[in-house]
Amino acid sequence: MASKEFLTRTLAARGFLAWITQLLASCAWVASVFIYGGWELGDRLQLVAALSWTVSNAFAAPEAILPLLTAPEEQVAVEVRSVKSEADLSSIVLAFHVLARSGCCQCVQSCSVQ
Repeated sequence: MASKEFLTRTLAARGFLAWITQLLASCAWVASVFIYGGWELGDRLQLVAALSWTVSNAFAAPEAILPLLTAPEEQVAVEVRSVKSEADLSSIVLAFHVLARSGCCQCVQSCSVQ
């Protein structure tokens, strides 16, 4: 039982580290847009992308932090929810690739994934 608790805590710590580094990277991207100083259309789009990534990371904070604060036996619901989200994402990616291969959607014809 102790090894399962250790594994759960290790996975929670790795998830937190992944989240915090994503947050740092997105904040650095936002800062770089201001430091670079260009305000053409491409620069504004870069800023929107960086801010979107940062906001996304902010919304993911509870799932990154709560596993570190809860007992391992209470984390089962969070893990099941994460697996369901990953399964949903996988089905979306699969549908995207099916569309890209069939050529029925112009917006995905440039997909380079085979």
